[in-house]
This record gives sequence, structure tokens and C-alpha cells, in this order.
Amino acid sequence: MSVIKPTYEFSGHFSGNVGRWDNYRGEVDVGGPLNESGSIRGRLAGSFQDQQSFLDHYKRINKAYYGIMEFDLSPQDMWTIGFDYNKSIPTGSGQAGIAIYDSEGNRTHAGRSFNTGAKWSAHEQYSQSIFTQWDRDYDNGWKSRVYYTFQVNGYDSEVGTAYGRPNVSDGNSSYLSAGQFRGKTKSHAAEAYASGPFQLFGREHELVLGVSYYRNHWKGKDWWNYTTSGTTTIPDYYAWTGEIQKPDWGRPSRHVDQLTQQRAGYITFRFKPTDDLAVIAGTRVTNYHMTRDYNVRDTGEMTPFAGIVYDLNDNYSLYASYTRIFMPTNLRDRNDQILKADRGNSYEAGLKGEWFNGRLNASIAYFEIREDDRAIYTDYDITANREIYTTAKAKTRGFEMELSGELFPRWNIQTGFTHKISRQDDTGEKVSTFEPQDLFKLYTTYQLSGKLNGLMIGGGAEYHGSTWQAVTNPIQGTVQNHQNPYWLASLMAQYKFTENLSTTLNITNLFDKHYFTNIGTYSTQEYGDPRNLILTTRWNF
Repeated sequence: MSVIKPTYEFSGHFSGNVGRWDNYRGEVDVGGPLNESGSIRGRLAGSFQDQQSFLDHYKRINKAYYGIMEFDLSPQDMWTIGFDYNKSIPTGSGQAGIAIYDSEGNRTHAGRSFNTGAKWSAHEQYSQSIFTQWDRDYDNGWKSRVYYTFQVNGYDSEVGTAYGRPNVSDGNSSYLSAGQFRGKTKSHAAEAYASGPFQLFGREHELVLGVSYYRNHWKGKDWWNYTTSGTTTIPDYYAWTGEIQKPDWGRPSRHVDQLTQQRAGYITFRFKPTDDLAVIAGTRVTNYHMTRDYNVRDTGEMTPFAGIVYDLNDNYSLYASYTRIFMPTNLRDRNDQILKADRGNSYEAGLKGEWFNGRLNASIAYFEIREDDRAIYTDYDITANREIYTTAKAKTRGFEMELSGELFPRWNIQTGFTHKISRQDDTGEKVSTFEPQDLFKLYTTYQLSGKLNGLMIGGGAEYHGSTWQAVTNPIQGTVQNHQNPYWLASLMAQYKFTENLSTTLNITNLFDKHYFTNIGTYSTQEYGDPRNLILTTRWNF
């Protein structure tokens, strides 16, 4: 569990931003001691956002609140309690993008702002949780932690989407695809672990022992066999404005009652055989059980892991790691049977560098992931309203390079390049082709000096390699829909009026590149964000 901790001194900030398409957001964060001695500390944060979009008749409201308190019960004991709340209410959203092909197999020509969602569509989602944690430090150098979280995730959606392949002559033959979805999950997560030093062969090492429990109960209802007194036909796909009558949902088409439980225990050794050599080794044993209209059970699943780091000198170190993979799933095959958990092995080896007392860091690594039962999307069952998957042995190979930190005084950089390819073992066919094979990112900032010492300027560039997905063309059958490689550029400028007051301007997609982020789901595609500007003012106190 990751928490934002209270501060030992009173501090906080206010921030507000305004962006393109009526994007407004405000945030407040305040924390500090709540008694004279500072043994009780608290923090409270909240944000609110109201934004529209480059998509027609789409808008979203986001709310978030967070609170935490820490109590020093003794010099060795600290108790933490807190809560977290998030809510998102998008309206005008659809379940699919723009149709790729018309009824004669030609590319459609809907514009960038074309939104397939009905105006009445809404997809409310919320998450609320409470958590508690107890930390204890022992005189012998050992530490222990026990924490528990209770979380409720809910959703309430009524979604209508303009779907189908428009006729070439008049844009007809499209229709409303709609559904209603309501439900919530209640989850309990608990973990207890202890870590501390031990002596072996005259050197000090570290041991970690822990247990965890997770329980998730999902109950929901889905409607898609609806009726309407109006029409579900869309006369002209290209003239669609989201105006259409909401259906009468009738009785639920499906009920969901799914219980997932996972119990685990783990042990980790961190050995230090020499000053230059560090070795980590351990294992996790998991019992997994899921019940729905099926029963999945994996007992005594062991996932060992190991790693080694060798310091060549003060600046360079070599490392290698291994991890056993175990990933249960609730995806189903064509026969409506749950897929087997994905198992496999992950390997990584590389070289790391560090200079200027850690202010500049670099790394280069090779990685390989071998999966026994990787889930692969094959089709969509319209009658059952669900996606169909199969499994296959697959192998992912690649390498990555990263450089981050301070190149020179006042000049910072963060850059990285990743190359990876995933293929099925038996056919050699690529999988996850919707992910770019090559990805490059570069961001840099420079703090000016002299009379302009309050000004920081920066920019960035991203390269996304080509991607493709298999889609259905009504004339040619299954074909590949490609997104060619593209670059995205960004700029930023920040001016600090005082030590506590600053204003920042961010410009993304500087050259307003047209590209697609989704290139195949339901044989549709979605445009990426156009050029955007966001101006943020922040006051720290």
C-alpha cells in the first residue's frame, strides 16, 4: 500500500489550472502536526475538475479527496489511519470509436471531433477506501508492519454508441448499440511482514517474512436486451450528433456474482557476501480461488525470484534478475470457459551507471519474458456481449536504455528507448501488435540564471513505432489496420515569482499531429488528443 504521508511541519499548497476545451481544475493539500509535540500529524487533500473535450458533446467531472493521520504511540510504535475517495462522471461517452470501414470496404471520413456516444450516455465510477497501518521498530534493528484496507469500487453506466458501417451513398445502415451496467466490488486487503538484519559468515544480511490476504466480491447487473418506442436506426452516420432516444432497459440480461480470494506467504533474503556484491533470493506461495458460474482454484502456486548486483567501481554496476510468473485471469474462451492462469518466467540483465553523487543515472538492460498461457484476443460475441480469447505460448524479447538527472548545472534530462517484440512460440506470429515495437521519450528542462533566474524552460519529444490490429473489412474479410510511426512534441515554461508562487504553461502535441490511439477494438479507431495547452498556478505555504 502506498500512502501520502503527513508532514512534520505545517505545509501545503493551492493550485489551479485552466486548459483548452474548458478544462478547469483546482487542488488543495494541507498537512502538519496536530499537537504541540508533533506526535499526532495529519494531512488533507482534495481536487475538483470540470472538463470538456475535443470530442463533440463529451464532458467529464472528477472529484478526489484524501485524508490521513499518524499517531506516535511510543518511540517504537506508529499507528496510521486514513481514507481515500475518487469519483469520475463522464457524459456523452461511447463504447467504441469511429468505424474504420463503410459498407463497401472504403475508409470512413468522420472528423477528428466525431463522437460516437449518445448525449445521454454516462459512465459514473467511484472508489472509496479506508485504511489503517501499524509500524513498529525493535531495538535489534528489526521492523514490522501490519496494514488493512477496505475498498468499495462502483459503477453505474448507461451507454449508447453509434455503431455499424455507413452506406457510401447516404451514411445509413448504422444503428444504436446500447447497454446499462451497474455494480460494485467490495474488497479487503491485509498484509503483515517483518524485516531485519541477521549475521552469517561474519557479515550482516537482511531477512523479510510476510503473509497477505485479499478478498474481492463483485456483484453487478447488465442490460443489453432493451426495447425502445423510438428508432435504433441512425439515418446518417456522418451527421450523428448524439441525439437519440434512451431505451427502456427492461429486465437485466446478466447477473454477476464473483468472489475472488488470494492467500499468500513470502520470504526474502538479501545477502551481502562482499562489499561489492549483493544477492536477493526468495519465493512466494499463493493459494488462489475464484467462484462465479465457474470455479477456479490454484493451490500452492510457488513463484520464486532471485537477483544479483555487482559493483564494478564507484560508478558502474552489473545486475541480473529472475522471476517466476503467475497471473490468474477471468477472461473466457469461445466455449465460455475460463482461461488458465498465465505462468512463465521473466529474465533481465543489465548495466547501471551513477555519477555526481547520484545526480545523473543511466542504465541499459536486456529482458525476456516466456509465457505458457498468454491470453490473446480473437473475437467478440455480440449475442453474449463479451470478448473471446484463446491462449498460446509466447515470448517477449527486448532491451531498454535510460538516462535521467542533471547533465550540467541547471540542465536536467530524462530520456529512454525501449525495443520489444512479442511472438507466439508455435507460429512466430506477433502478439500485442497494438503496442509499439519501438518507443523513445526525451524530456529536458533548463533553469535560467541572472535576471531570468525565475524562469525554467523545457520541452520533450516522443517517438511511437508502428502498430496494427486485425479488423473486419466487409468486402475483404480480416485485414490489418495500421498506425504508422509518429512523433509528438511538447513545450513547457515555468516562472517562479517567489519561492512559493509559480505559474507553468504546458503545450502537448505541439505540431497538432493526427494519430490514433485505438486502432481496432470492434473494428473502430479513436483519435489521440490534438494540441493542448494547460496553464497552472501553484502557491506553496
